[in-house]
Amino acid sequence: MRHGVLWLFLAALPPCHLAAQAPPLAAALRLAQDGHIDSARAILKRMEQSTVPTDTLFPGILYSSALVAPTADEVRRQLQRVIVEYPFSPWAEPAMVALAQLDYANGDPAGTGRTLEKFRTDHATSSLYPVAALWGARAGFDVNDPRAACQWVSEGLARAGGDASTRAELVALSRRCPANPGTIATPVPAPPAAPDTIGRPKPDSVMKLVEVPMTPSPIPVLPQPAPAEPAVPAAYRVQIVAANTQEVADEMLAQAKKAGFRGIVVKDAGYFKVRLGEYATRAEASAAATKVKAKLGGSPFVVAP
Repeated sequence: MRHGVLWLFLAALPPCHLAAQAPPLAAALRLAQDGHIDSARAILKRMEQSTVPTDTLFPGILYSSALVAPTADEVRRQLQRVIVEYPFSPWAEPAMVALAQLDYANGDPAGTGRTLEKFRTDHATSSLYPVAALWGARAGFDVNDPRAACQWVSEGLARAGGDASTRAELVALSRRCPANPGTIATPVPAPPAAPDTIGRPKPDSVMKLVEVPMTPSPIPVLPQPAPAEPAVPAAYRVQIVAANTQEVADEMLAQAKKAGFRGIVVKDAGYFKVRLGEYATRAEASAAATKVKAKLGGSPFVVAP
């Protein structure tokens, strides 16, 4: 895919409202928008080399570098670094939506859908939710899943607020949904066939319209397998991040300790996972996760022993 097409898709996000807080980032993105992409890349490369990864600006540098990267693979690599290494930064939400747009631009609407389902779970209160819903709806229709597409349309319209452009596009997509958004044609088995008065069998099944609620469902909670009975009671923990490097994990653990939480770093499946506390029951851990979210933000979740 040509870079110009990538920029067209990714620039649909509002990076400048974040970059405006950092003049060098804003300057680099303005250069790219004016056609001086090589100069923008050079500025961002120097910033990345001179900024420590624990600096709060660092994920913004990675995100801005993704917007001007020369190849789709490099765009993906930079966005995934933001999502995985800096999930609590303000750049994580636009990075996830940008990754979904990249998949769509590359002809992978199924990949777009998977990324946005994670966005729905991790960033349910994001101001970018209407934009995510727009791309989720497009992807849903492209993979011939009108139920998922129309749910995205419904959620996006409910959250669009004053975003007139996104609302207009969602309204256009809503015309592909049933006239009654809560009604979907679903096959329903009929009672067992019985001969009629002249011996002809009745149809085995009929198509009926069944009322299926299309209101946004609660944020899904992934089921956890029930642990086997241990000889010694194990502990539930609250995971707050899965980092690519030990350095980032240590920094996140230090922030958690400053907020009053105890925790450990566990290396698992190539990631450094920061997990807090030791709780005897899932209920206790869930209550603790609520406190962690209130103090640290993000999307902490309970990890079974």
